[in-house]
Amino acid sequence: GALQTGPTKKNEESWIWAGGPARRFPETAVYEFTVQFGDPLELPVGRHGGAMFCASGPTSRWDPANRGYTIDWIDRQDGHGLRLIRQDGDGKTVNLQTGTPKIPDPPQVWRIEVTAYWIRCFGDGELLFQIEDSTYRGGFFGLWAYEGGQQLAITSASLGCVEPQPPPQPP
Repeated sequence: GALQTGPTKKNEESWIWAGGPARRFPETAVYEFTVQFGDPLELPVGRHGGAMFCASGPTSRWDPANRGYTIDWIDRQDGHGLRLIRQDGDGKTVNLQTGTPKIPDPPQVWRIEVTAYWIRCFGDGELLFQIEDSTYRGGFFGLWAYEGGQQLAITSASLGCVEPQPPPQPP
């Protein structure tokens, strides 16, 4: 079966957190999961949802006390594709990757490797981007779907149990 979140309601994201109760993951971890979005919606953002990792708490990405990273897919033209955003609490965010415009549809297999200094993001086995940022490490992992009827299914997941590849050397 699939782990599903949604359909969401207007002005309400839907969240699921790994563990029961939610558990903390180590500072160096790999999160790999298979994602399937429901049919595209007639929303300004289109398909929209993703994951939060290295989160300080199992709440939501907009909780003023929560900190960590979100990786998400968004269909809208501005920022289209996979984005990586650092959530610094109190509504403060830093866009680390503002989209992957050459990818028309969300990858099915997402892989996030978190090392001491790097975050590497893969889609369907291809390295899409790597970011040097070590602000947050360890913490909670959750998946979310945007409001307005969005559906997101996770059909397989391997979380925190695979060693990441050695980080690339800085330029």
